[in-house]
Amino acid sequence: MYDGAVRAPLRTTLVSLGVVVAVVSVYARVLDFDFVNYDDPGYVTDNRMVQRGLTRAGVEWAFTTDAMVGWQPLTWLSHMLDAELYGLEPAGHHATSVLLHAVNAVLVFLLLQSWTGAFWRSAIVATLFALHPLRVESVAWIAERKDVLSTFFALLALAAYGSYTRRGGAGRMAIVGLLLLMGLMAKPMLVTLPVLLLVLDYWPLQRARGLAALSGLVREKLPLFAVALAFAVVTFLLQRSAMGVGVDPIPLHLRSANAISAYVSYLQLSIWPSGLSVLYPHPYSAVAGGSPLGAVRIVLAAGLLAALSLLLVWWVRRGYAAVGWLWFIGTLVPVIGIVQVGQQAFADRYTYLPQIGLLIAIVWGGAELVMPLWRRSALARAGIGASVVALCALQAGVTWRQTAHWRDSVALFQRALVNAPRNATVHVNLGRALRQSGQGEAALPYLRRAVELRPGDPTAYNNLVFGLLAVARLEEALAVYGTWQAALPSSGLAPAVVGVTQPAFHALGAALQANGRHSEAARVYARSLELRATSANGENLLGSALEAQGECAEARVHYERALALRPGHRSARRNLERLSEASTGSASCVSRSVP
Repeated sequence: MYDGAVRAPLRTTLVSLGVVVAVVSVYARVLDFDFVNYDDPGYVTDNRMVQRGLTRAGVEWAFTTDAMVGWQPLTWLSHMLDAELYGLEPAGHHATSVLLHAVNAVLVFLLLQSWTGAFWRSAIVATLFALHPLRVESVAWIAERKDVLSTFFALLALAAYGSYTRRGGAGRMAIVGLLLLMGLMAKPMLVTLPVLLLVLDYWPLQRARGLAALSGLVREKLPLFAVALAFAVVTFLLQRSAMGVGVDPIPLHLRSANAISAYVSYLQLSIWPSGLSVLYPHPYSAVAGGSPLGAVRIVLAAGLLAALSLLLVWWVRRGYAAVGWLWFIGTLVPVIGIVQVGQQAFADRYTYLPQIGLLIAIVWGGAELVMPLWRRSALARAGIGASVVALCALQAGVTWRQTAHWRDSVALFQRALVNAPRNATVHVNLGRALRQSGQGEAALPYLRRAVELRPGDPTAYNNLVFGLLAVARLEEALAVYGTWQAALPSSGLAPAVVGVTQPAFHALGAALQANGRHSEAARVYARSLELRATSANGENLLGSALEAQGECAEARVHYERALALRPGHRSARRNLERLSEASTGSASCVSRSVP
């Protein structure tokens, strides 16, 4: 008895350590990887609030901003903590994500073992979850910190719920609610977690016995449902307001068709993870450049999903099968595409939490199938064990190879181009990555192709102008600007579109000024102010171009406007002070302005 009591926690500890070592071994190389230019700038590298680390102003901002389309204060705080500890060294940011993933894998093992008592099945599920190639996007992409962080809180909430079911108590249920709230504050995808708790009441917690018991189980979770509903409404409103920028709206029936196909794609990639990419183009979006799905594929996909669902309902006595399937189906609902967010048809990162359910169904079902063989002989047991180890090793090798695509932005989007050759976003990001790595000429074909694929996209034009300026092709940049601005309305653009547009206008104006073409620069700056009249930088730049032409009175007006818009604008203040000095002395105001 003493020997068993010692061995049980010892082997649990050894397996937990083994899972951590496996995760670290597979993902250690990402510590040498850079940030990428897809969402990482918005979350870290171009985000001044994050770069300042943990400050009072930063914390207030984290809890009040809807930046990156959503309310996710804990995700912002985690990035700020990394910036506090590591600055802008990507290794530290990557290390945090790898550590969280390793902890999540251990939590999966401990949870399943605690709920079911099935040691080896739980260990296999945790290992497959930890090493599956679909995890790479969530772990190697710093911007997807929200995946590993939200799942960390979700798994803690499941552990707390298990404690509540054993011991009861309002305090324990309050802890479940608090952890759910924290998970939602990292990523709102967890809105279906209260439903998952109901599913777990059936298996393995064995609490759902009849309709009367089910009614009580629903009532005890009403506060959790209320919290999840509030997050779902807020997230929907924020995402709907953001969808007007750069994303063509897709009719509901086409989004539904894609959702059916996406479920089958997730199943396929879970079993055979080949051709993984950061972006899978939406088949019904002109922006994404995808190929429309055929009616036959949709019918076959719907038939497969229906058949699997009916099979698992019929096989309901095997609780793990129905629960694993419902875990997989249900937790994907918020991101399956019925509510359109972005250009993708589906995404590897969305499987982070849902695939745990699918793995439960597969591993428990597989164990039942091989159990007669397992009991037959030691040789059979050795063969089964070797097969499991080989499967885990194969997954680890594929995952290790997949991480290489996240080395930097060039590698990432060269890979994405294979899956999305007609996607403007892929071409823009690859072109921009090449330009930023000093390969300006190599970047131009991709940037030009992006404009061809999406003629009205301000991001595509913006990056083409920057790309041409980077290789000193001023006249070509000016021609692109002429085509671009002629297609823009004089005003009324969405703020996000203006935010993308103005930097290229300002860069073009600066290049013109550097070549002594101040009047042309002034017209470019004036056009940027037509689009957004409340730009302090635009006012200061226009003032500098006017001053360079000797129009000092007009320049003064624009410097004063810049300071009225932003009292702390240093360049505008210095320019205005110098003009005042020149007006009282004999010095000329020309050519001494500060952009």
